[in-house]
Amino acid sequence: KPIYWDEVYGKQTVVMRAWWFEIISDNWYPFDERHQSLLDEIHGNVLQAECSGTRVIKDSKSAAHLKVQIGDSEVIWQSSTDIRRCKLDLTSRILGFKGNPVKRGYKVLADMSDVLPPIGHIVFVLHGVGRAMEGASIIKCTDSVREIAKTMTEKYFSNKKSYRVEFFPVNWRTQLILNEGLVSKITLTDAKGLRNMLNLSVGDVMYYTSARFGPEILDSLLMKLNSLYMKFVEKNPDFVSRGKVSIIAHSLGSVVMYDALYSCRPHKQDAKPLDESERKKIEEELKQLESRARTLQDKLSYNSATNHLYEIYHSPTCSSRKLAFQVEHFFAIGSPLAVFVLLRNLDEYIDSTQMSSQALFPYEICKRFYNIFHPADPVTYRMEPIISQVYSQVKPLTIESASSKPSEEAITLAMGPYLPKIPENSTSSSFSRFFSRSTSSKSKQVSIDTIRTNVCLENDSSITNHEKLTERVDFALKEGKLESSHLNFLTAHSGYWESKETILFILLQIFNFVPKPVV
Repeated sequence: KPIYWDEVYGKQTVVMRAWWFEIISDNWYPFDERHQSLLDEIHGNVLQAECSGTRVIKDSKSAAHLKVQIGDSEVIWQSSTDIRRCKLDLTSRILGFKGNPVKRGYKVLADMSDVLPPIGHIVFVLHGVGRAMEGASIIKCTDSVREIAKTMTEKYFSNKKSYRVEFFPVNWRTQLILNEGLVSKITLTDAKGLRNMLNLSVGDVMYYTSARFGPEILDSLLMKLNSLYMKFVEKNPDFVSRGKVSIIAHSLGSVVMYDALYSCRPHKQDAKPLDESERKKIEEELKQLESRARTLQDKLSYNSATNHLYEIYHSPTCSSRKLAFQVEHFFAIGSPLAVFVLLRNLDEYIDSTQMSSQALFPYEICKRFYNIFHPADPVTYRMEPIISQVYSQVKPLTIESASSKPSEEAITLAMGPYLPKIPENSTSSSFSRFFSRSTSSKSKQVSIDTIRTNVCLENDSSITNHEKLTERVDFALKEGKLESSHLNFLTAHSGYWESKETILFILLQIFNFVPKPVV
């Protein structure tokens, strides 16, 4: 039974000691543990009879001398080396089925050096909307990711045997009750199935954007991530010094994870140490401000995004809880994060001095961000135009097919190029960068002013340096030639978990990415 998550759909691995096996198509299947001693006892009698010269076979028809019934079959000894398990059903008898061979011993001798490499990278997998729709199935989704990753690792990364990657499902929604009891009471009975589905999906978005429940959801995610990490570190203490942590977040989960990382951002001005009297004075002022803020909030007929974020980042339940680890890679799949960020103050949430994913998070909090999406996914949006608006006219990078060996281009896809850091005086705000003009009339590079009237660019090679990203953020899956766009519209948002291209791309970054901060 897993120790890092609750098994909810009955898939458990039985671990037993066994030395009796039934062989089916070269696969060895152990007998139940309670039958092992019984088989040993009868086998001992056969060996003793053979050693004393007594014949095991009664007659020329090779009738069995010794046998034992186990369930709907019986194990028959023709000799100490010829043992078979035969079904007792009429069909098997009529067809003369001789049964499957039974062996005592082991297919391969144990090799003490044959052990799995230590876990060097853990990936937390976060679900999106819908406690019943996705939350309960995130373990299945993670199983799918783990199986694909195992196949891809054996196929393409066999040289990466010094450590292995492990995936942990994070079910951050199930434990939250929120206000669903009342919502079900006000739900109309007509088309109730559809209404319940909307309550379980779109309802989560409404809950998170509310000032009342947003902090509770964020706090639940932070608590779950820290709990899993601390439990793992407790059993693997060496991981703290040598291990790395990454995140795969789907749909709304990527938005909550973004806010969790944002809450870890250091303040721009380092606070001076406070003595006890100053601290108490500030705490008292803070209580008065919170009381005043609640009073004003009650008078409002609606909650703006700014009020929601104020509640999240200044709520007593959330302000003291931070991530216990640094994030290496943040993979957002099928993410609407761009829309949520646009509803906020870009100057506050986007660092205009950075032309990479560092515009979203400082390097010491999250080293790299990837926005992975299927072109037909109706929920996802691009992130690059938020960092540099010129990229609204530049196609996202395409993730290669997983049907062939990754090319050198795919392996280095997210590595750069890393350009010199833009001088601080060259950009005063996120909007000044978005609408800046090229300073050189002779340059063949294009800026946003000239690109608006042109067709969509295949790549960013012609973008001016001061508008060019030092690393790409948006990565699109290929849409198959035989795929129906209408069908994809319905299935694309939930299809990432079984996408070999997505998993291979993630593994490429985990195994090959070497952090190179912009200098």
